[in-house]
Amino acid sequence: MAIKIKNLADTTSAHDEAAAAIETEVAQTLTKSGVADPLDQKVDKTSEPVNIATHITPVERIDIGMSFKMPVASYTMLEFSVRRSVPFDPVTTSADTVFDETKAWVEAKLNALIEEQQPQAAG
Repeated sequence: MAIKIKNLADTTSAHDEAAAAIETEVAQTLTKSGVADPLDQKVDKTSEPVNIATHITPVERIDIGMSFKMPVASYTMLEFSVRRSVPFDPVTTSADTVFDETKAWVEAKLNALIEEQQPQAAG
């Protein structure tokens, strides 16, 4: 059995009316040091509705973190941890591509930290 959904007539909401009434005011004032009154003043006003739906970009986020524990002495460990969080647009970018690039970056940073500490830990 099909469900009938009632379509409402197109009406302007109070939010749409308020958005249409928003005015942008740009003022430009020219002054000179030591002179109290402005030399020139210009004010422009414009009113334009803003369509928020066209300005919103869908965003997802991929978080990747890795850690490594290195023994440096008896009962002493160094722990290295690298994390990165990357926002991306799922409509235009593949999540797998973002994941692979982020994982490679995190691995490279963690490996650089480990290599930096290896000579010190051995000595």
